[in-house]
Amino acid sequence: MEQKKTKIFFILGSHMDLFWMGTTRDCLDRGCDIINRAIELCDKYQEYCFYIETVIFAEYFLKYHPDKHDRFMELVREGRFEIGCSYVDRYEHYYGGESIARHHILANRWLKSHGITSISTCHPDLPGMSPQIPQICAEAGIKYYIRARGPIGIFDWTAPDGTRLIYCSVFQYGKINADTVGKAIETIEGAHIKLPFYVLRGGYSDLEMPDDEIIGKVREIAEQFPEYDFAISSP
Repeated sequence: MEQKKTKIFFILGSHMDLFWMGTTRDCLDRGCDIINRAIELCDKYQEYCFYIETVIFAEYFLKYHPDKHDRFMELVREGRFEIGCSYVDRYEHYYGGESIARHHILANRWLKSHGITSISTCHPDLPGMSPQIPQICAEAGIKYYIRARGPIGIFDWTAPDGTRLIYCSVFQYGKINADTVGKAIETIEGAHIKLPFYVLRGGYSDLEMPDDEIIGKVREIAEQFPEYDFAISSP
């Protein structure tokens, strides 16, 4: 029987901060530019998917671009746009449990008001974690936790009360290339436990505009590493 190839997903997200390289309003406006560009790329490439890491950017976008509402929601229904179930990014080791819970409550409330169910949350670039996070996320219906810092790999994260959450830390930060993918594959091959799939961050960095490059890069890397299956994906 032919052995099934290991699949590697490139996850795309805006990674938008509300305080980096601009005022809060400037960052939210930049988020609109990025989401508009992501919609254009979805229209151009059937395989393109996009992850909006926090609800505040989706909320702001739909408020100021009501003409894009139907297309935006269509992409969500198709699974090509996914919105993380946190209202904003957060320093989880600074905040009390009630504040952390509120991020997910507010996000869930907005998502459900738009008929959206989200089972993932993203903590892309801020340090610190709380051991109670799996417990809080479980109460919000969240099953998957995506992070761009901390231990690399996919883990079964268990809170002190025994609640579990799938934790995935992406292998790199920034745009993909053959060298970084090769190093990530070395990590995968050296792991003690083999998984059916892995996740790499395919781009982008802070405030960066999505472009066509990722499509060509994924196709190029697939040719260079034929023993793996590669795809662009929301989680």
